[in-house]
Order: sequence, then structure tokens, then C-alpha cells
Amino acid sequence: METLGAAYADDTILMGKIQPILLALAGSVRSFIDDADLEVCLSKCKIYMSGIPKERAHQLILDCINADESGTLEILRPMLAHDLDVIKVQGLCVVGTPVGALQYIQEYVRSKCGFICKDVEQMRVC
Repeated sequence: METLGAAYADDTILMGKIQPILLALAGSVRSFIDDADLEVCLSKCKIYMSGIPKERAHQLILDCINADESGTLEILRPMLAHDLDVIKVQGLCVVGTPVGALQYIQEYVRSKCGFICKDVEQMRVC
């Protein structure tokens, strides 16, 4: 697959073509399980794929999983449940910083400024 993407898992960010990203993410998930008996909460992971509709991004990830003859990517299939909202196409927030389309970033900053202004107003004593 030639489609680019990024995966975010807490403090881990993977960037590049979607198939190697998914393989690295699946490998990390498997390592957490096998090496440390830890479980990765896949519903909190985010996969950002810009410039395509969400349904297309979902299908591309599903195609990668289905085409993986080794079965390595199968561990990621639960991420594709539509109610989990794992796939992002407009942008996402990484360590408090918006990443993505300009409109997404501007809306994020506008929203944060509104919260900060409201907090400052509430903190005024005089």
C-alpha cells in the first residue's frame, strides 16, 4: 500500500506508509502482551490518514489486515469497530498539539483560546 498514515499510541508516534505502520503497531501490541503481560487499549489508539474520507481510510486498513497472510495484523482488527472512533481523517491531538488539516488546527486553537479566556475571567478577583 502506498497510502501514508500515522498511528498514535500514548507516547508512541509512528509515521510512514500505512502497511508498515500497521505492522509496527501490531508488533508493539504483541510485544506488550508477550513480553510484559500488558494489554494495549486499542480503543485509545488513533490512526490519522489525511486527504481521504473516513470510510475509505477504514477500508484501506481493513484491506491491509485482510491481505496480511502472516496474520500479524489480525490483532488490530478490533480497532476497526466504528463506535471506537480510532480512525481520524481531519486531524488529531498529540501530546496537546493539534496535527492535521489547517481548519482542524484552527478550530482546536480557537476552542482552547475560548476555554482559557473563560478561565481567566473566572479567576478575576477585582
